[in-house]
Amino acid sequence: METSINYAVSPTLMDTNTTKWPDFERLVKNKTQLSLTLKQFPNSKAFKKQLGNGKLGLVYADPFHASILLRSHGYWPVARAMGQYHESLVVVQADSNLMDIEDLKPQMYLSISVDPINRVLGRLLLQPADINEDDMVCRYHRSQKSVIRDLLLDKTDIGVISSGFFDRLQPTHKARLRILVRSQAYLFSSLWMLSPTSTEKFPEISRTFRRMHKNRTGCRILKTFNTESWLQVEHIKAEEMADLLNMLR
Repeated sequence: METSINYAVSPTLMDTNTTKWPDFERLVKNKTQLSLTLKQFPNSKAFKKQLGNGKLGLVYADPFHASILLRSHGYWPVARAMGQYHESLVVVQADSNLMDIEDLKPQMYLSISVDPINRVLGRLLLQPADINEDDMVCRYHRSQKSVIRDLLLDKTDIGVISSGFFDRLQPTHKARLRILVRSQAYLFSSLWMLSPTSTEKFPEISRTFRRMHKNRTGCRILKTFNTESWLQVEHIKAEEMADLLNMLR
């Protein structure tokens, strides 16, 4: 019997995703008899407001929102992308006089995306300079594109963005930038999360994600997520990530 649920993706993950969602929906439906309807949100604030209303059966969530879904709303972790972790980096213009993170000084201009994981890792990266956001003149941005724009237009001294976003920049933009430091924490992953009201579908959905790499359509979809396969996530591992994120915040 066909079941219909709404699904959503964290806006920060939508920024660089190229998935053709109807293809994804058809694949899931063929394997699970689950009919999916995509719900999109203009920003993270609007998305967060919807997490607890019980209307999202399946969510691809960044680590911050995945932790909220797990701890506050009882969602189950389904899968994560193989080889993908959220890391951040501190970037300057290629010809900047700043050569090391310890060269940073109070009252310099800092542009940073408001993605919670990016800000957590950004604080860790700034620690060797004995400096934090409160010591800087900060420009907060909803999109990482805006951080890059600040750098290229010489509106800021440093930028803090996700390494994944930087790695996908056009070569001409990369050539005008230089990385001061890159995090290598390997702690935080985005997770597909299933609503507690849909847990009877968990075995089928989990199996569908884990086997997605075994057919041509699935491989094409996986490529848009910049991965080769989905990996199963143990509940205790998701809890450990949530605990660590809460501690670092």
